[in-house]
Amino acid sequence: MRPGLRPGVRAETRVVVQPDMTPAFAPHPVYSTYRMARDCEWAARLVILPYLEAGEEGVGAGLRLRHGRPARVGDTVVVTATCIRVRGPLVVCRVEADAGGTRCGWGVVHQLLLPEADLRRALGEG
Repeated sequence: MRPGLRPGVRAETRVVVQPDMTPAFAPHPVYSTYRMARDCEWAARLVILPYLEAGEEGVGAGLRLRHGRPARVGDTVVVTATCIRVRGPLVVCRVEADAGGTRCGWGVVHQLLLPEADLRRALGEG
């Protein structure tokens, strides 16, 4: 890991809720929890990307997410990830999803920074 990754480092992503981002199994025209989880993981990945060294990769190691309020199709959702802990290869980010100034989701994402060779071995590729 390159120097500088510490608590307080932030990244964000913005998404406009599209019909294909709604629950596949229910006719609700709202941002699905599944998609929110994906976008929260992506925002947390944006936190670590500038700090990965050559030959290093980050992998998801855990996600805890609350989906508190709906965001409708057409709403812009801003997903922010803030690093709250770096302990060895473990990076923990607080994530928050806001639509129209209202918090619609929050939680934490855990990521591990690993040598790519170790990851390939774990996947049976090397």
